[in-house]
Amino acid sequence: MRQITFYEYEVGVKKFEQVEGTDMYQLAKTPVATVEATSLTKSDVRKAIIEAGVECPRGTEVYWTKVGKVLYRFTTEALIAAAESREVLPLD
Repeated sequence: MRQITFYEYEVGVKKFEQVEGTDMYQLAKTPVATVEATSLTKSDVRKAIIEAGVECPRGTEVYWTKVGKVLYRFTTEALIAAAESREVLPLD
């Protein structure tokens, strides 16, 4: 049995908001979606936010936080059956 590890990420936007009645600001995070991937880039996060129907113009501060771990287990035969292509490469 083989396995591959993915992570669940909470993705969202963040911005500084003024604390009511004060001159102080605090960082506010607004969760938008959950994404499953091995890793994420800022572009991946922006794309996920936009796909969730939330505007995310350039310059918008985004965040992503791991919230879970997902293991996919499979046999070699199942992997070969699911593969869309196969390429044999020369040894370096």
